[in-house]
Amino acid sequence: MIAATSPMLPRAAVNPASGRMISLGIGGNIDSRAMASATPTPPTLSISETSHAVIEPIRPSEPVAHTSCWSTGVCARITEKCMVRLSQRFSTIERMSVQSLQVLDDMPTLCTPGLLVMDVDSTLIDEEVIDELGDAAGVGERIADVTARAMNGELDFAEALHARVALLKGLPASRFDDVYARLHFTNGALPLIERLHAHGWKVGVVSGGFHEIVDWLAREAGLDYWIANRLGLDDATGTLDGTVTGPIVTKDVKLQALHDWAQRNAIDMRQTVAVGDGANDLPMIAAAGLGIAFCAKPKVRAAAPHTIDTRDLTRVLDFLAH
Repeated sequence: MIAATSPMLPRAAVNPASGRMISLGIGGNIDSRAMASATPTPPTLSISETSHAVIEPIRPSEPVAHTSCWSTGVCARITEKCMVRLSQRFSTIERMSVQSLQVLDDMPTLCTPGLLVMDVDSTLIDEEVIDELGDAAGVGERIADVTARAMNGELDFAEALHARVALLKGLPASRFDDVYARLHFTNGALPLIERLHAHGWKVGVVSGGFHEIVDWLAREAGLDYWIANRLGLDDATGTLDGTVTGPIVTKDVKLQALHDWAQRNAIDMRQTVAVGDGANDLPMIAAAGLGIAFCAKPKVRAAAPHTIDTRDLTRVLDFLAH
């Protein structure tokens, strides 16, 4: 059960199986693994109006009453009071923490044109393209291991990219068609893009992947902007030569693209949204008016101001003022 004033608003609820309460859209995490065992029926915490209204934990038999406010200071006090009530009511709560609270006035709004910039691999699409290329080249496991370490921030991204691309040497360029056919847009990706375009927003992607695939994705999704790396090709054999040509799309390049595209469209940075899952997405996530770690690696989740942990990109709309 999720008690919320609108299906489009941020919400939080206890998972009856794990007893873990997950909150979305308030810039914080409430960890209550044992909460479900504290009462016969797991309570529900409902949060609406992007942290402007906080509802106390309730049982299904209890009425839902909420308090709304439009002041940052008052909102913070209400949130603090709710936390206190939770800790008093449930003695088995292990840890409670609130990260940087963003209120509605600070959030981008659909009422004004804005800019969304996303990562591609594991964000716009479900797969990691270089892993798919590795499978096609017969070196999938070796590449996937390097990919996982790079995305978790354990390896320098540029160095890891060169190492993985070198393993693709000799792969026929014709295999791009096969790889593209195996890719899937993340649930909600196309509806999110369509909804933002309907409100005058621009949408771009910044990818550590490759133009050979991203160009097709961008056209199919109707994106306004995109940048990616480009693979070297041996024209004589029609196979990859194991190199990357041109500048590599690093975390700094992603950050610069966010600023450049916003400036090109006269969009205030407060009206920008950045979404990604890897360590090289963190600078743009931190710089955007709204930064979201999407089904991200642990280190990225810990550093990002907001997280979405379900593979549904329409949840980005939950954070935007309507």
